[in-house]
Amino acid sequence: MRILICSLSKEYLEKFTKSNERTVNFVKILSSNHELIYLKPVSCYEQRVEGWRAWLASIKLPFEIFHNLIFALRGRREFDIIFSFKSLYGAFAGIVGKITSKATIWDLHSGIIYYNMPSGSLKFSRGRTLGLLDAFFIQMMQKVALKLNDRILVDAEVDREALLKKGISQNKVIYFPICEDLELIKVSNEEKECLKRKLGLTDRDRILVFIGSRFFWSNKKAAFWINDYLAPLLVQKFKNVRVLIGSDGPLPTSIHPIVLFTGFVPNIYALIQISDIALAPVWEGTGMTSKVLDFMACGKPTVVTPWAAHGIPQLRDGVNVMIAQNEQEFVEKTVYLLKHPDEACQIGERAKEMVERYYSWNIWKEKLNKILEDAIYEKAQRRYKT
Repeated sequence: MRILICSLSKEYLEKFTKSNERTVNFVKILSSNHELIYLKPVSCYEQRVEGWRAWLASIKLPFEIFHNLIFALRGRREFDIIFSFKSLYGAFAGIVGKITSKATIWDLHSGIIYYNMPSGSLKFSRGRTLGLLDAFFIQMMQKVALKLNDRILVDAEVDREALLKKGISQNKVIYFPICEDLELIKVSNEEKECLKRKLGLTDRDRILVFIGSRFFWSNKKAAFWINDYLAPLLVQKFKNVRVLIGSDGPLPTSIHPIVLFTGFVPNIYALIQISDIALAPVWEGTGMTSKVLDFMACGKPTVVTPWAAHGIPQLRDGVNVMIAQNEQEFVEKTVYLLKHPDEACQIGERAKEMVERYYSWNIWKEKLNKILEDAIYEKAQRRYKT
């Protein structure tokens, strides 16, 4: 089977080789059984720029989209199905699929924006006007993608139910969770010790970790809350506590002494493995939070919010996770795990068992191939009838 991928660059794939990034894992699984054709990403859509550069990128956008459209139409005989990520590419794939009569699959992945996210939530650092334009543009692209694609993959049952309530056909919306490549979580002791030395950590340190690109508003809010609110409280109760905040993005004006913003780490699992407790104080957003599964796959006791946990129905408070209903409770449960390390380890082990049972790629990869085959067959049947 020949699959047109919309749109990922080789640089992006190489950057996230050792991560649970959903799109990268999809490509790994698909490439093991099929021939992949990559559509060049729209550069001005992918860039994170500010000021006049942001406006220039907005002007260039339709021209790059048109260029990619011509490329896809010229090569329509070279692929059998289109697999897309992100709202723009989902809309693009749907349009190309209609023109070429090719089956299309769009991975929505935590992107249900047009009905349940505030219009200013996509501002990043681009300013209010461009932020609102971004939100409006993505909302429109999502509506087109939802209407035109043959299959829509969502990573949480609650997202599937939300789409069904919006009138999307039940046959189109498929629950496909974020999955873990259990081979990636294996990190050598040498690599862990090397990372600890690089970050200036010692064996006496009790290490907490949070991961998530701060270019996304929910992750930025969580990271800043840890730095501004949680860290000052922890330092009053414990000695030798350090908090690692991984990935890139804006930094707070003042960084607390026990907090370390690590920037991009090539192997995100190494950062998790050197930690004792994982934090996910994400109170808003959509889809299932992949960072929670990353933490649990590594056997780390994790403190989450109901929102961060809403896509993982197997979670049980106090059994395989700690679920905090508000900020005060989040602090209390973090403190509890620090004070009870043996119980924390047991919670982490049960979390790891849950991931291995329900969220391993070994379980779901064959289901992905079946989704592709069914979409192509159904499209062929519709063409035959017309």
